[in-house]
Amino acid sequence: EAIFNIVGKPIVDGFVEGFNGTIFAYGQTGSGKSYTMLGPDLNSESHVGIIPRAIQMIFSDNPNTFKYLMKCSFIEIFNEECYDLLQTNGEKLKIHVTPEITVENSKEIQVTTVNECMQVLKFGLKQRKTAETLMNRDSSRSHAVFSLTLITENFEEKSIRKSRLNLVDLAGSERQSQTNNSRVRLQEAGKINNSLSTLARVIRQINQNDEYVAYRSSKLTLLLRDSLGGNSKTALIVNVHQNPEFINDTISTLKFALDVKRVKNSAKVNESEIQKPFSERQSSF
Repeated sequence: EAIFNIVGKPIVDGFVEGFNGTIFAYGQTGSGKSYTMLGPDLNSESHVGIIPRAIQMIFSDNPNTFKYLMKCSFIEIFNEECYDLLQTNGEKLKIHVTPEITVENSKEIQVTTVNECMQVLKFGLKQRKTAETLMNRDSSRSHAVFSLTLITENFEEKSIRKSRLNLVDLAGSERQSQTNNSRVRLQEAGKINNSLSTLARVIRQINQNDEYVAYRSSKLTLLLRDSLGGNSKTALIVNVHQNPEFINDTISTLKFALDVKRVKNSAKVNESEIQKPFSERQSSF
């Protein structure tokens, strides 16, 4: 709860006000990223992580001056391919820049309550790729991006706002010696490490004001392009091991955090004049 109040609450407040937001957890495998983002028990009201608390907070806000439409999607990046965790067909999806970042044929589900949103989250998590490694009995083998899109119609200001909140559980970096000695696990680890290396390179390029930033070199950085130096309020949570055995990994993680801290985003309220009122099936808070 304390971590959410410090990190999550300002991002969620901004999301409800019309700002895009992103919260993501980064660190070595087994350092507690999924625990931080999801918590130990999604069926509990108190023992939950950043994502369930964000959902609870969004629906607890009760302004009576606007109508809203809330939709959620859940994308997985596994072995540098995009999949929809809300569909079971296993289809590989393409990311488009038009100019917004969209995932072709991904499913968006309209939700009106905390329970509906949590059911979507739980369904997607059941589809996510996990496997046992030497570092973690239930290691996430993919990056997972749970996204909420909020469209609000303000009666008093006669305006409409559209904001997006990305809640990201990254797969953990790992050395080959920390991976089960199988070709499949080694291949997965290589893909994970490559995408995280690209993320670090993109962060450096942004900080150096490079003319070219390699967003397209990885599905992860392309999907999160607006969160990295763009129109978004972004927060990073770093997770590290307490064991001194992993001191080098901890130092590397903290250096990455310092680089991310230097990134300057240009978040703005995504607002326009009302062109068409919501239909009757769109609910009010």
